[in-house]
Amino acid sequence: MYLGLVPLTINTKWALEFTGNGKVVESLVKIRRLPAERMLDKMIASGLATEQDMVRIAECLVQFYKKLSPITITHANWIHNFEHEIEQNKKILNHYPRLLPKLTVLKLCAE
Repeated sequence: MYLGLVPLTINTKWALEFTGNGKVVESLVKIRRLPAERMLDKMIASGLATEQDMVRIAECLVQFYKKLSPITITHANWIHNFEHEIEQNKKILNHYPRLLPKLTVLKLCAE
């Protein structure tokens, strides 16, 4: 269950902290995990998920996606955007060499 966003900060000693006073480096989604036996895959596998459950889930997803504006993007633009995001992530990660060595960043962002 979605509960909100929590800032991940970095302090002057280069340590990451939740809701610290340092620079915000990421926003994390705070959730409450459902009990394992209530997860959809377990419910389906155990035969406890009903057709009514599936309809409710589908209706919820339909309402969510209906609220979104449609986008049109070409394959080439999608690839360009994806590569741009990788470059941006690389730049951000390289700002914190004490936390993540440059070689690790290069490996993470390699093709």
